[in-house]
Amino acid sequence: MLRSIIKPSFLLPTVYLFVSATNVHCRIAGKAQSVDLAPHLAFDQERRIKDVGITSRDTAATGGTSATYLNLFERLDTLAAQAEELSAFFLYLTYKTFFLNYGSLVMLTGILGRSRTILHCDQHLQTQLSRQDVDIMCAALKNAHIRSVYVWSGQPLTDHEITSGQFPGHHWRGKVPPWSIL
Repeated sequence: MLRSIIKPSFLLPTVYLFVSATNVHCRIAGKAQSVDLAPHLAFDQERRIKDVGITSRDTAATGGTSATYLNLFERLDTLAAQAEELSAFFLYLTYKTFFLNYGSLVMLTGILGRSRTILHCDQHLQTQLSRQDVDIMCAALKNAHIRSVYVWSGQPLTDHEITSGQFPGHHWRGKVPPWSIL
């Protein structure tokens, strides 16, 4: 049953990521604070992130030749080559969300490394993603210190649906749980 697999608790929080080509929404089920970021990065020649979100284009422009701008979902055919940057983006996004909700407990408890994530792509992005693209996104989340990843296809999930473990129609892609990386 899905309830025992995905039901969140304080020690095992569930992160819900709703991904579109222009925005990524991140929230922890049952918590008030969420983060919305454009999937854009600016980084230097050593591939260190300088800025994340909509302002990263300006940061890269003012950084001269040493700064590079990247829109993660602009060209999905290059997603495999951008796996490291995608992982850094997911790490930044989830860490920021955890910090907003738990404060300094994030660093003291290592709670981020115990979290589970439901990855949900919007309808438009779902039609463009291949199985390999989704696997790359799941691996990027694992590299961002997420314990396990589940992929959801269907309507957006509410906090109640996530915390109760009752998902409308069980639209998991693949087996139940789908594409779980344990």
